[in-house]
Amino acid sequence: MTKSVTINFQLVKADTQSFVANKSPLIANVSGSDWMSFLDALGWAENSGKYGGFGGFNNAYVGMYQVGNDYLKTDLKFYSGVKGIYTGIGGELLGIADRTDFSKNPIAEDMAAIMEFAGIPKNGASYLSRYSSVSSQFISKGFTSADFNQMVGKEFIINYTDVNGNVVMTDDVTFTEAGISAAAHLIGQGATGNAMADIWKQYLQNGGASTEPFTATLQLTPIPHTDKNGQTFYTYKYCDGGNITFSTYVKLLQNFNIDPLLRACHKFCV
Repeated sequence: MTKSVTINFQLVKADTQSFVANKSPLIANVSGSDWMSFLDALGWAENSGKYGGFGGFNNAYVGMYQVGNDYLKTDLKFYSGVKGIYTGIGGELLGIADRTDFSKNPIAEDMAAIMEFAGIPKNGASYLSRYSSVSSQFISKGFTSADFNQMVGKEFIINYTDVNGNVVMTDDVTFTEAGISAAAHLIGQGATGNAMADIWKQYLQNGGASTEPFTATLQLTPIPHTDKNGQTFYTYKYCDGGNITFSTYVKLLQNFNIDPLLRACHKFCV
């Protein structure tokens, strides 16, 4: 990843292509296609198949699956985040108080990943899976669950453009449960749901594609941030902080079958 200290849309193309070139061979070595293989592939994509360690901007992400501290502490309620206070399933069952403890416990990392993608309830409350959360965000944009379900399984060509409408890069994806869940892990379920809604809006405005795949346009709007030294840098809409487009994860992980993982929670966690 190259931090974009000036607006440079070509970094999105360069960083995405570099990421795909580095990670595709690792994911290709995963022989299965079930939900356990999905987590295995995600671990290779995120942290080269290694448990523990910190990464990402300011080392904000932890472990095999590079999960953020706020997500573990606030969304999953996996641990308290305070040394010596053991709450949440990670604290009560595994003695995990904070992200340092978490980084030293492979069982905790796998357990949190299963919670993230299956939607297994946190203590005392229900918790939506990444996939269900994307669907909810998509529906909040004025669409229906039927629209979302129609989008799943369809192939789309995505033209990413700069603010002047020039095409920076093109990707083609088929939206699947695994691919959508992986994208939500990369850029968040809200941003993934918004991206899918933007594509579906264009699809409907064109009367539904008479032929597939339908081509949609997504503008890589620059988003300014300030680092701890006061320096301004930019990320881009539809991308993570490393300039990787959300569709990259959809494509890399779209062929795994995580349906049993999703359905198991729907069956037993109500």
